[in-house]
Amino acid sequence: MSSMGGTVSADRPEGMSLRLTSEFSDLVLEIDATDGSPVALVRGSERVVLTTRVTLVTEGVEARAPQGGLEYLETTEVTLVPGAVHVREHLHLVSRTYSVPVRTTSPDWAAVWHYELRGATPGLALRLEVISERDGAVLRNVLLDVRVDVGDVDGWLVQTPGSKLRADLQLADLSYVTAIQTVAGVESSSGIVALERVEDPVLLLLWPLSLTNYGEIALGPSAGGAAAVWTTDIAGVPPKEGSLTAGPLMLDLVPWSFDTLLPDVPAMLAAAGIVGPNDPPAWAADVNLYEVQIGFGVFRGGWTYEPYPTPQHLLDDLDRIAGLGYNCLQIMPKQPYPSYNVHDYDDISTSWCDEDMLRRIVIGCHERGMHIILDILMHGVIDNEAMDAAVAAIDAGPYAARLDEMTPDVTTLELDDLHYYFVAWSRHVKDFEPYWRGGSPSRHPLVDEHPEWFTRDSAGTITGVYTQAFDLAHPAWQDYFVAKAVGIMQRLGIDGYRFDAPSYNYFMNWSQRTRANASVSMLGCLPMFAKLRAAMRAANPDSLLYTEPSGALYRMSMDLAYNYDEQFLVPAVIHRGAGKAHWVRNARELGRWLEVRDATLPLGSLTAHHLDSHDTFWWPEPGQKWRREQFGLPATAALMTVFCLSGGPYMTYVGGEVGIEREVRAAAALRRQHPNFARGRSDYRSVMATHDDVYAVIRESAEGRGLLLVNLSDEPVSSSVTLASSGGAQGVPVPIALLGDLEVDWTLDAEGHWTAQVRLDAYQAAAFDLGGGA
Repeated sequence: MSSMGGTVSADRPEGMSLRLTSEFSDLVLEIDATDGSPVALVRGSERVVLTTRVTLVTEGVEARAPQGGLEYLETTEVTLVPGAVHVREHLHLVSRTYSVPVRTTSPDWAAVWHYELRGATPGLALRLEVISERDGAVLRNVLLDVRVDVGDVDGWLVQTPGSKLRADLQLADLSYVTAIQTVAGVESSSGIVALERVEDPVLLLLWPLSLTNYGEIALGPSAGGAAAVWTTDIAGVPPKEGSLTAGPLMLDLVPWSFDTLLPDVPAMLAAAGIVGPNDPPAWAADVNLYEVQIGFGVFRGGWTYEPYPTPQHLLDDLDRIAGLGYNCLQIMPKQPYPSYNVHDYDDISTSWCDEDMLRRIVIGCHERGMHIILDILMHGVIDNEAMDAAVAAIDAGPYAARLDEMTPDVTTLELDDLHYYFVAWSRHVKDFEPYWRGGSPSRHPLVDEHPEWFTRDSAGTITGVYTQAFDLAHPAWQDYFVAKAVGIMQRLGIDGYRFDAPSYNYFMNWSQRTRANASVSMLGCLPMFAKLRAAMRAANPDSLLYTEPSGALYRMSMDLAYNYDEQFLVPAVIHRGAGKAHWVRNARELGRWLEVRDATLPLGSLTAHHLDSHDTFWWPEPGQKWRREQFGLPATAALMTVFCLSGGPYMTYVGGEVGIEREVRAAAALRRQHPNFARGRSDYRSVMATHDDVYAVIRESAEGRGLLLVNLSDEPVSSSVTLASSGGAQGVPVPIALLGDLEVDWTLDAEGHWTAQVRLDAYQAAAFDLGGGA
């Protein structure tokens, strides 16, 4: 049958499939004629086979998980069942949608596939609507398992920008199931999954683009291709005939290379509604942050870290900090209490440090030409009731017996390593327990004053990770937080905030308000951030908004995002893949990873790079807390140079500079004297270093162009370096005294390329002025 240029063909080329087409595109979707699931994408002569399985996780018993939040026991899995499908179609202005109702193995649930064929790229938006057939039916999650069969995997690459897979990974080398976080992920960027055929280019896109649900893809090998299991994170108890919808999952099959797609990704994000503000304060792009804590952190075995016992110690250290080249102070919550928990926003002396002293620190920073921001929390309030629940769950769980184990860097873990994080997290809570109990009330006043502001299980008990968790989606709580944040900024005269862990409450909220759509609270920070940005900018147009997750969704209201997605690169580059076949293995692959990640972010995105932060410091055991302890001073200095001089903000946790002060000062001076190394864009295409261990990038901005070379190996290397004519060198590249002069003879070849043979000692860095301006 056909209608208005759209066609549902009765022809079944694979025996049991229907073809969906539209007048807007030559992309064809084949669906299973019995359950409506996708079975192939076709464009022209190209056809890629898909096998799709849907699992609804339903009912079950709620229990507090050992690591906080909720887990569900005795659940029932529901799948689709074969039957006759009846396709409905709808014409829109620029697309045609096909809706395919299907039955499931449970009388409580039905489903509808919605396929929107569009003229834009990606050409197909897939949504799965899950419909309740009974009042009180409980949906815990929905999983879509999509297996892609390309036939012979040789010649195919996997592209997942911002993930732990290196760019251009051979599909044949995908031997491990790894997490690809979506645009809502803490360690993600755009969440794209693409399979690319290199010769006779073809690109298969598989891209979750939900603006309302967290979700994650587990990507691994499959016969003849790859398997992507998408956990959608939709859940709730909709009323009878009510529904919840997973998606969209964007799909396409295009005759392009991945590099052809890259320049269009920001526009694709914008078309989906993911647009950054792209108006940071003028000082944000080249900000050099120094993260500090007042008080002492506590760790296993009685070990403590106390860089500034009192605020006076920090005030006395401002000249040293400024002398190292840092131009912004970031003050963490006071340690060990309240630490990264909400005590009382109005009680500044308890939350950060003595209020009068904090005002003096603010003035001291401004007198030195420095900015100052505070770390602020929003995941929940701390009290003894919350500690009772958290500690009881830890003690009854599987990690209590492992608290004395050595754990690796938890910021770099893969899916099968996550148990190490739960061990480290459990240890952290137990270490801080005496201080969190001693400083907090038995029951926080807000619990009784505003019971509607908290997440709950189905029995009405407040849930949390180790706090009484806020429902960040509650509009009244959002207004409360906005008012508090703006008020503190004005009261102290600070220049903005870093918003810690806005998606930390990664669990469903089964309160009466949210029960019909229990996942709504997970990303409640997003509308709140939009309100907050408007209010903060109205109060102080030069204020900074900076948050922890690196996913594209959080960048919609933020000036800066943390670089959680980059943390695995540190051990990967130094240890040549660190034993993971799919990780980055050398400096060349590091540059390519950064190039691809940056290309797939919303326009104007800024990422605050760091090696040492409180996050990387807190989790490892003493003796392995600093990058210098893990990799040595020379490697740490080289990595600092790469991340500090490859563009964007840079951050260091107090103490991370120890032993590399000379290099820190030199890098900061270079950012000041040659701003293109801080602001502007990176060009990895116009420079070629023949040695894989040499990191090479051209940095360009209106202020000029420069070349950065860093040997990221523990051996001296000799490498030919070529600057393409498009690199814009207007004369012989001039050495900049970064860490001492490097004598290099540059020659101009017949094609207008500057070339040189460059010798770099182990972990040596060099920078060159290429003149001009972008």
